[in-house]
Amino acid sequence: MRLEVQAIIKGDFVIDDPITTTSHPYEFKISKDDENHYISISKKVLDYEEYVTKFEGVINGVPQFKLTPYEIYEDMILWFQYIIFWRKPQSELGR
Repeated sequence: MRLEVQAIIKGDFVIDDPITTTSHPYEFKISKDDENHYISISKKVLDYEEYVTKFEGVINGVPQFKLTPYEIYEDMILWFQYIIFWRKPQSELGR
């Protein structure tokens, strides 16, 4: 299974084709559609069964699900924070 986290990026870009690079085990991609530009980080997950969202039944007519645990995404979120930190102008970094 491949797990991906994606965010919209704001700014003026001249990107016609997707840009992809890999730093094992991650793949980083910048792409666009008709309205937005995106950055995504993905990784292959081998033992994914414990992370798949699971249906746990219905209580009072409301379906109950066990959602994907945050821990599986945590490293990719940290990558986003790192990228955002280094993207900010020096004046916004408090220097």
